[in-house]
Amino acid sequence: MQKILKMPQATVNQRLKILIETLKLNPRSFSKLVGVSEGTTRSYLDRGSKPNIEYISAIARGIANINTTWLLLGEGSMLLNETTEPTVTYQKNKGTSNVGNVATNNGVNNVEFNSFDDCKKALDIAKDKIDQQASQLQDKERIIRLLEMQLNNIQSPL
Repeated sequence: MQKILKMPQATVNQRLKILIETLKLNPRSFSKLVGVSEGTTRSYLDRGSKPNIEYISAIARGIANINTTWLLLGEGSMLLNETTEPTVTYQKNKGTSNVGNVATNNGVNNVEFNSFDDCKKALDIAKDKIDQQASQLQDKERIIRLLEMQLNNIQSPL
């Protein structure tokens, strides 16, 4: 996930577009993720309408780690905690639509993918996240081993 520190010159609509692109979603999938109509999202993206508080609240509920200060004012990082980005998984339904489950800190939301490419992008994000978490886990295990060695050295006299 990219980290954007200050964007006061960009509008909230531009930051919304950046958020959707960063999550590698399209307006329809993003709208389903946060529980709003696609028309409302497109209105904000295409027509430059100002998002209302209900819409911003829906984003905050749908993406638990979004920094609403960044979204509204362009200040700070896009995400409050870069390690808790949404992860997306894919499952084929019995019908004709493709639905993915997006796990956030608020639970799981269903997202309909418009194409296999959208799903593949979401899967790539999930794979990258898994790789990142595996690396973090290895680092933490190394730290634990080093601390255990230090503790053993302290406990056993020379």
